[in-house]
Amino acid sequence: MPSTHADFRATRVFANLDGLRAMSVLAVLLYHFEPLPWGWLRPVQQAGFFGVDVFFVLSGFLITTLLLREPPRPVAVALKAFYARRTLRILPLFYAACGLYAAAAWLRGAEAWPLYRDFLPALLLHWSDVHLAAAPEPFPYFGHSWSLAVEEKFYLLWPLAVLARGRALGAAIAVTAVVAVTIWRAALALGEPASMALEGRLWYGFDVRLDSLMWGCLLAYALHRPGSFARVSGWLRRPWVGAAALVGFVGLALDAVLGENHGLRLCVRYSLTPGLLAVLVGIVVLGPAASGLAWLRWRPLVYVGRISYGLYVLHPLAFAAVRIVARRFGVDGDGGGGDGVLGIGGRFVACVGLSVLVCAASFRWFEGPLLRWKQRFR
Repeated sequence: MPSTHADFRATRVFANLDGLRAMSVLAVLLYHFEPLPWGWLRPVQQAGFFGVDVFFVLSGFLITTLLLREPPRPVAVALKAFYARRTLRILPLFYAACGLYAAAAWLRGAEAWPLYRDFLPALLLHWSDVHLAAAPEPFPYFGHSWSLAVEEKFYLLWPLAVLARGRALGAAIAVTAVVAVTIWRAALALGEPASMALEGRLWYGFDVRLDSLMWGCLLAYALHRPGSFARVSGWLRRPWVGAAALVGFVGLALDAVLGENHGLRLCVRYSLTPGLLAVLVGIVVLGPAASGLAWLRWRPLVYVGRISYGLYVLHPLAFAAVRIVARRFGVDGDGGGGDGVLGIGGRFVACVGLSVLVCAASFRWFEGPLLRWKQRFR
C-alpha cells in the first residue's frame, strides 16, 4: 500500500477498497434480508443501511482521484472520455435491471405493478431519489435505485466542477457544498417531529446527500497534493485516529437504530457520519498489511467487491427467488419449521449465494464485455 506521495500517485488499484466495497454491499444485503428474530443481532442488521454511505464516500474519493489524474488535454476531450466510461459502467446493467424489475412487478400483479409503473418514469430518468424523498412509502420495486440516482447526478456535475472550472477550485467547491448541505439539512429538519416523511426527505434526496460524496472528494484532494498528503497521511496513520473514527461511526449507527429520529438527531447523524467514514476510507487506502487490514484483500472478499455494483442492483431479485423456493418447500418461517437459526441462516446464505452467482454471470458475460470498451476512452 502507498507509504509515500509518489507511491500513492503511482497506485492505480487500491487493493483494500474492494474488500471495503464487499463489506458495504454485504451490510446492505443483510439490511434487505427478512427481519432477524434475535434481538441482540437486530441492531446490526438495521444499521446495514449505512453501507450506502460508505459507497458514497468511496465514489467521491475514487472519481475525484481519477479526475485529478487526468492527463493534460482539452476539457471537452476529458469530459467526453469520463462520461463514456461512466455510461459503459453504469447504464447497461441499470436499464437491464429496470426491465427485470418490470417483469417481476408485472408477474407479482396486485399492487406491485401499478406502483412500479408509476415509479418507472422517475426510475428511467434517474429521478428516483427525488420521487422517494417526496413519497417514501410505499416502497416500489427497484426503489433502492435512489442511491444510483444520487450518484448519477454527482457524475454529471462534479467533473464539470473539477475539469471545466480548474482542479485548484475543486476542494473549495467541495467544502462549500458540505457547509451548504449541512445548513440546508438543518433548515429542513430542525423543529420537525419524528416521521417517515422527515426521514425519507433527509435520507433520499440528492440535495441532502451530496455532502457524503463531497467528503470523499475532499479526501482525494488531501491525498493528491504532496504537502497535504504528508500532513493527512501522518495523521491518519496514528492508531487513535482510526479507533476514534470507528467508535464514533458505531455510536452514530447505534443511535440510528435505537434513537428517536427527530430533526436534530437526524441532522447530527447525517452530518457527522460521512466525515467519520472519510477518515476510515483514508486509513483503508493508506493502511499496509501490518495494520491489520490484510483481511480486506482476502480473494473471495475482493471478488465480491468487484461485482458489488451488480450485487447492489440485482440482489432483491435473487432474494425473491429464494423466498419463493423456501415457501414452496415450507422453510420460509411461516409455520413451516424454517424460523430457527438453521432455517434463517440457511436462507440468508442461499440469498447471498444466489445473488453472487447471478452477478458473477452478469459480470462475466454482460458487464465484462462492455467494460472492456472503457479502454478506448482513456
